[in-house]
Amino acid sequence: MIWFFVGLGVGLILVAAVAVFGMSFFVAHRLTHPARRSVDVAPSDHGLQWENVTFFSYTDDIPLQGWYIPCQGANSTVIMAHGYRMNRTERSGFALQYAKDLVASGHNVVMFDFRNSGESQGAVSTVGHYEQRDLHGVIAWVKDRHRGPVFLHGFSMGAATCLLTAAKEPVSAIIADSPFDNLNTYLVENLPRWSKFPSFPFTWLVLQLIPFLVKASPEQVVPLHALPALADTPILFIHGMGDKRIPWQHSQRMYERSSNSELWLVPDADHCGSYVADPDAYTGRVTKFLNRTLQLSPKGNANSLAPIAEGEHAL
Repeated sequence: MIWFFVGLGVGLILVAAVAVFGMSFFVAHRLTHPARRSVDVAPSDHGLQWENVTFFSYTDDIPLQGWYIPCQGANSTVIMAHGYRMNRTERSGFALQYAKDLVASGHNVVMFDFRNSGESQGAVSTVGHYEQRDLHGVIAWVKDRHRGPVFLHGFSMGAATCLLTAAKEPVSAIIADSPFDNLNTYLVENLPRWSKFPSFPFTWLVLQLIPFLVKASPEQVVPLHALPALADTPILFIHGMGDKRIPWQHSQRMYERSSNSELWLVPDADHCGSYVADPDAYTGRVTKFLNRTLQLSPKGNANSLAPIAEGEHAL
């Protein structure tokens, strides 16, 4: 009889272990294979002229779809990088209205979908690791066609990707809206809330399964570690103080570690919601930052900048 209960106990342990593994695998797979959002608006809806463009991810040549929105007589180009599970239009399509503001301010604009997003190819999302290859490919496309300054403007995952990519492929300046500073730490803190599963043993197991699924680890995605390589690159951090997804302290920590940056904390704004909260103030702050960068940049040199003057920040 005792062997019956021993066998039953072993069986229950095995069933529990399989269940934990299965649920963890499900979470890891959903995290790295999020559902796509369709691109259901176009620049013409905002009165903009544009060209459909196919970019190619650096190294692995994944085709990426996007738009080039020209500004007549402009010398500089702003590349916009969207967030996780979004596409080039961002939440509620606000990115196109913002692109219109940038064109009106005198900049060409490039908008594109990261791999496994929108209309681009690719089967997995890595929340900033392989996405660096995508952004690198778009930067190369812009630099091949324009000699003027190249600016990056990212949202959430896109902001983190901008910081990581620019540490390897120099640009003239970066606007980082609502970035995380360390992906692995961020996932450890937030996976239990998203998955509704206890931190132990699920979070640890999910983080072990991700490299198996995508051959990349969240531990490789640390924008905070990219900042020393960006010492000569002006950075404007923007973060809503009402952000419920990525707390504003992520931008605060990176601002404090950066030698050439500004920090704008927007009261009550939610995640990537600072533009929607006050489009005029947002565009004005970004335009002021870019204009100052252009004035300090040697003419025609997109990769060499004098340090930006000490910026404003609101705490």
